[in-house]
Amino acid sequence: MKRKPLKRTQALQPLSREHHQGLLLCWKIRKGLGTGVDPCRIKAYVDWFYENYLFTHFHQEEQFVFPLLGNEHELVRKALTEHRRLNRLFSQKEDLTRNLSRIEEELEQHI
Repeated sequence: MKRKPLKRTQALQPLSREHHQGLLLCWKIRKGLGTGVDPCRIKAYVDWFYENYLFTHFHQEEQFVFPLLGNEHELVRKALTEHRRLNRLFSQKEDLTRNLSRIEEELEQHI
């Protein structure tokens, strides 16, 4: 039996759309690495996406969504840990191919 997608409250729809964009970023990383695109080119796009979307998205979740559940909620604690790990991955400049693969895997799992 196929499940219907959850209907998001209107207030959360922009964040939900950003999750979709994050999944597209993962797909682009995977596709780029798989077709031999220069990792420096992929990293430049990934950095742009992080600076223009993800950084703000993480901040909005942490400031406005997570407090609704409480910072001690296990899913909030898990998400905060993932945000910290992803922030570190996005800031790394060495071993680009391996790092891009880790970003792709961890961001997809996070979303």
